Amino acid sequence: MTTPPDDELIPPSPGDMCRVHPERLAVLRCPRCQRPACFSCWQPVQRRCHACVMAFPAEVSPSIPWETEGVSWWRGLVGTLRQGFSPSATAPALAHGDVRSALGFALLTWLPFAALQGIIPYTHTLLFAERSVTLSGSPAAAHVALDVARAMSLGVLLGVLQLAGMGLAFASLTRAYGLAGVANATTAWRTVFYRGFIVLLLPSLMAGGLMPSDLVANLMLFTGAFEPTLYVFVAVVGGVWLLTTLRTSARLAQGVGPGMSFLIPFVVLAVGVLVRLLAETALQPLMPPLREAPAAVAPAEVDGGHGADAAEAPEAPREAAP
Repeated sequence: MTTPPDDELIPPSPGDMCRVHPERLAVLRCPRCQRPACFSCWQPVQRRCHACVMAFPAEVSPSIPWETEGVSWWRGLVGTLRQGFSPSATAPALAHGDVRSALGFALLTWLPFAALQGIIPYTHTLLFAERSVTLSGSPAAAHVALDVARAMSLGVLLGVLQLAGMGLAFASLTRAYGLAGVANATTAWRTVFYRGFIVLLLPSLMAGGLMPSDLVANLMLFTGAFEPTLYVFVAVVGGVWLLTTLRTSARLAQGVGPGMSFLIPFVVLAVGVLVRLLAETALQPLMPPLREAPAAVAPAEVDGGHGADAAEAPEAPREAAP
């Protein structure tokens, strides 16, 4: 397994200018090509200039365990998931390989949770409350099973539409602004499939934006551990994690410039959120209606009719005195 280089850093000579940007002062010399590089061209994690990272990605990035021969599928699965926490170090590895291996990884990591995400918000026969599940009416067991399967399928369908929208946007933008001969749709889709599980941390809404349908919110509500601050924290962390992953892939695996590599992830994220919202709105007829909170019980009903009603009751007739 390839490990990132640990070459000694070479300071530039006085007055050295960047090879790619002659108007900028160099900050270091690349240990591989010995050419000066400015701040935007130098890649501190790979310890190479950007040109060498793009030309020799296998030298500066650890290989993906899921694609490494001789590694068991379990170790490959865990190791590749662990790499998701180091997007800058592992981004160049996304530039070489096929889509099939990345798709297989997504089927094991993203697909089960996408199906699970649909159970709580999209079932008609099961009513989920805080730490409790009740049946709506008296449905047969087969009806409940079919309903759960339908809800899981709906969750997968919505997730596929969201990932597809993000993948198409990412592929088209990186090919348009990436390095000619390097940027391609394969790298973009490998990024989306290998890091698709991060998308499950993003918030989503159903019922016209009135109810959360994402996995994090519904699990918090079901377990009784929902805290708005914690929920917002998870959503922000997931969003930043996804933006960083897309940015490093665009910059280090497809050669997108520094400015556009920051802008493209925001566009892709916005496309994913918008596609999910539009898809949930279009499929609203297949989802259960929004359950309203029970109406408040009037005080007169609480005391069983005593109180105000009792005061208005007619007085019993008195018996005549003998």
